Amino acid sequence: MKIDKLVQFCDSDLKVYASEQVCRDCNHGIECPGNCGKCIDQVHLSRGVNERQDYDCPYMLEYYVCRYIYAYTSEIEDCLKIIGDKVMDLEHIHMLSIGSGSSPDLYALWRFHKKEGHSKPISYIGFEHNEHWKDINEKTKELFINTNFKIQYFYEDVFETFKSKILNKTNILVLQYILSHIVYNGRESEITEFFNNLVEKVVLKMESRAFIIINDINHYLARDKFEILENIIENNGKSIRVHKYYYLFKDLNCYQRDGIEHNSNYINYRVNSEISSYYDTRNDCRSIQHIIEVF
Repeated sequence: MKIDKLVQFCDSDLKVYASEQVCRDCNHGIECPGNCGKCIDQVHLSRGVNERQDYDCPYMLEYYVCRYIYAYTSEIEDCLKIIGDKVMDLEHIHMLSIGSGSSPDLYALWRFHKKEGHSKPISYIGFEHNEHWKDINEKTKELFINTNFKIQYFYEDVFETFKSKILNKTNILVLQYILSHIVYNGRESEITEFFNNLVEKVVLKMESRAFIIINDINHYLARDKFEILENIIENNGKSIRVHKYYYLFKDLNCYQRDGIEHNSNYINYRVNSEISSYYDTRNDCRSIQHIIEVF
């Protein structure tokens, strides 16, 4: 599968430049903490002095792919299944991904396309502020060369991009773990302005039947932002229907059980055991999702 080939690419490159003990080319400000997984943990779990604040190293992102892409792709796949009949009715698919990263939504769309026998034109546009994703994204484009997928990536700050850029014809908009990332990077105060610009420049220009998939951490820091976007869309004269889903894991509180529980939180892939062991690959889904029909 294409997703396995991307993981193999990242794994092979990492094992040239990094190991479980030390990165040979680590750009950590003080010293290599031991492996790229520990750098990722610093970004996710801590904001200590001299610790990682963002994914600012290409090797850390390769490690990130090996650890997370199967789970994140599975989460978007589950969303596409929910609206699958309606997606199949579209004359074409124009997917816009905000904070595209390793493009789990693209790989989910590919599997949906193969399993459902979808044969209509497909385009994918990914916006990502972090240029360290470029090599991984170029590998993705290479993997899709002989398909009917048209793929483009833009490395821009979407807060600035959608102040002026208009994108017509989008019919699937994906916000994949972008809201939590915005909050963790200290830009929470800019979210409402960003949503207003996104609605004006993208959502109001969407086709007559379109979808927005929000997939993010099941935490109030992200979850509470979903309805801000939904209210802005309705205040601009669009009708919406919202489908809410969550995955059961650990001990969720009542606020985290918002919507319909997925039947299973297992990922949709069988991961190579060596990859899984080396990278502690996530084997379950944990997000919360709003699937917004816009019409």
